[in-house]
Amino acid sequence: MDLDLLIRLERTMNKFCLGTVQFGLDYGISNDIGKPKKKEVRNIIKYAINNNINFFDTAQSYGNSEETLGVIFKDLGVQNEVNIVSKLSPNIKKNQVYQSITKSLKNLKLNSLWGLLLHRYDPRFINHEFRNIIDDLKKEKIISNFGVSIYNPDDAIEAVNDNIYDIIQVPFNIIDRRLIDNDFFKIANKKNKKIFIRSIYLQGLLLMDDFDLIKKKMNWAIPMISNLRKYIDSNNIELKSFAFKAVDNHVSNVFLITGVDSLNQLKENLQIFNKKNHSHEIYENWWSNLKLYPDKLLNPSLW
Repeated sequence: MDLDLLIRLERTMNKFCLGTVQFGLDYGISNDIGKPKKKEVRNIIKYAINNNINFFDTAQSYGNSEETLGVIFKDLGVQNEVNIVSKLSPNIKKNQVYQSITKSLKNLKLNSLWGLLLHRYDPRFINHEFRNIIDDLKKEKIISNFGVSIYNPDDAIEAVNDNIYDIIQVPFNIIDRRLIDNDFFKIANKKNKKIFIRSIYLQGLLLMDDFDLIKKKMNWAIPMISNLRKYIDSNNIELKSFAFKAVDNHVSNVFLITGVDSLNQLKENLQIFNKKNHSHEIYENWWSNLKLYPDKLLNPSLW
């Protein structure tokens, strides 16, 4: 194996986190096939681990994702090889935290979590009592890292400045410049936060053609992403590759969460990741000329 490929594979191990919401729910605006079958999920996980992807992102609210992962991890005998990031239920109360984590660990067939996140940012939840709970969970080695899943840039800045959070998960993609403008990534890097980026393809919207957008009653989005399509065409580059690599090349020291519906999709993502980059100029020209788009486009909860 040549040195360049070895280096790229090492980067893959340090960069990729497999999103698993698709394993428990029908997820994503561009998903027309629903949840993959258990056999397909097993093949996906086995292939991921064999290709040095050891991080998996799940949540208690992702249907039966945790249970599915637990059965397959045990079947493959890889419980000691995986790093799991799970999220507490969005409506959890403080006196339910231990019980909730115990349930997740039972579902996942694990003794501890690499990461535990709040599913939503709510500073009112983070009082002295809760901080003590998190400290105790770490001392008991039930969790290694604690964090939060963020949905808007202002919350990201607040969270990155709170010492309770080791992990911050944020949405970021090639048409969303908000976390660049508020210096979130610079601050996070300075504070040694572990950053996970999700929604690289904006839940699949960036990859949809006009026909599919109209079918999903999102024809209003077509004019907003026309600049992206023109840029792709004028530079003769492939959209999926550019969307992935432009993010990877613009921010450093992050994990990239990618969800897949099939083994072939995972293989395609790995091929894209391990390809050589486009020219630096193509990435920089895009980011330097990117305008600010409205929340209606950038926030899937508003669709």
